[in-house]
Amino acid sequence: RFCRTLAENGLLCLAWPEEFGGRGASVWEQTVVREEMWAHHEPRGAQYMGVNWVGPTLMRYGTPEQQRLHLPPIAAGEVIWCQGFSEPEAGSDLASLRTAARRDGHGWLINGQKIWTSYATMAQWCFLLARTTKVGEGAAQKKQQGLSIFLVPMDDPAIQVRPIRTMMGPHHLNEV
Repeated sequence: RFCRTLAENGLLCLAWPEEFGGRGASVWEQTVVREEMWAHHEPRGAQYMGVNWVGPTLMRYGTPEQQRLHLPPIAAGEVIWCQGFSEPEAGSDLASLRTAARRDGHGWLINGQKIWTSYATMAQWCFLLARTTKVGEGAAQKKQQGLSIFLVPMDDPAIQVRPIRTMMGPHHLNEV
């Protein structure tokens, strides 16, 4: 509800271009609003991925169809995205990830495991990094090559989300 109120008042995606649901404000104006909200402990953490990673990426690299499908709900504060980057064997070395995506005739089949995935239990979508070309094949001569981002619906029955329990109790981090 908080994020929808921000969106209704043009503050959730303040610096986004108007054609994508923002107000076209400067990054500095967005920073001032963000700093003020953080100072008051506003509950906007679950919107971070959509507003700051997914939205800008789709504005720059997304197809018109992806932009039409995903940007309006992000700008309206109606959808939560999680990130699918870190893995048990790769950690912050994303180029060493093992999650693989292969074309299967109907699209892409993705197999792998992600960890430390924020808000996965409540997310509708995952911004997921997977290897589409093995190192040494084709143009992927280095481990930093052959990686692709996928927009994955979290309601897919093949996806399992397990919350990571910590000494501090329940948290927003998950294994996917």
